[in-house]
Amino acid sequence: MDNAGSRIPGFYKLPLRERREVVCERAGVPLEELVRAVDGGGLDALMADKVVENVIGTYGLPFGIALNVRINGRDRLVPMVVEEPSVIAAASNAARRVRASGGFTAEVIEGLMIGQVQLTEVRSPALAIERLERESAHLLELAARAVPGLVKRGGGPRSIEIRDLGRGCIVLHVLVDCRDAMGANLVNTIAEAIGPVAAELAGARLGLRILSNLCDRRRVRVTCRVHAQELALGRASGAESSRSGPISDPPPSLSPPSMAALRDIDPIEVVDRIVEASRFAEIDPYRAATHNKGIMNGVDAVVIATGNAFRAVEAAAHAYAWLLNTSPT
Repeated sequence: MDNAGSRIPGFYKLPLRERREVVCERAGVPLEELVRAVDGGGLDALMADKVVENVIGTYGLPFGIALNVRINGRDRLVPMVVEEPSVIAAASNAARRVRASGGFTAEVIEGLMIGQVQLTEVRSPALAIERLERESAHLLELAARAVPGLVKRGGGPRSIEIRDLGRGCIVLHVLVDCRDAMGANLVNTIAEAIGPVAAELAGARLGLRILSNLCDRRRVRVTCRVHAQELALGRASGAESSRSGPISDPPPSLSPPSMAALRDIDPIEVVDRIVEASRFAEIDPYRAATHNKGIMNGVDAVVIATGNAFRAVEAAAHAYAWLLNTSPT
């Protein structure tokens, strides 16, 4: 961000046009460009008719901005598309509290997508795996030939892993660096290219050749620190919200007496209650479903606003949570 940062007190009080002007000024984009992108959802019916099947129109959702976000020392205005009230306000409020301790730190842990080649009716899994591992360099060469453009951009297939699933079924994973692409088509192309050769080597029947949306080899770690004092509910007066006002206003689920009681809780007790609630989600799947839905409220909103596949991200998050037997965080 070029101008003034993401901290904009009173942003929710501004008329719509002034909010747009402030965002354009701070993001360094022309107002006309922003209006063209967000008015009407950025997609008319004629264009939509070329994207999916049986189109009769388009469907709009609110497009908002999360404030106060600082990542790796740089301020960001975060776009969010969501129909649920208070999600953007809550994200802005949480970011303000994190900001007081320096903001978020983000780092790429690994950046590989997985293509799966299913091999069934394998008579000798151990022998099949041995052959596939011995020919892995050849398989990677075939995979690279299938995506020359990706290889030219510095990406491409990186390694092969094989697992025995039992009952005469093994699965070959080809790990692919897709660079900045989500990579579904690239990974599928690679899986299709090496599938027949892999089946011949394994003496198997060729099954599915497709990417996995459980992208546990393409991860980013985001961390933050929050001072206990920042969690005291009475300190929430600076949060930016939507039409309803500051996030310090009592939410509908809490009556005024309940909110007043919560304001008097010691900050350390607030920390303990947050930890307790998180542990509840770790040990009870009924709570975990709601806990994880709350996490994905913010994640999906950003994914949709940036034009990415929220279904893929949602599927990956819940599968990853199951894999870890905990929440996505």
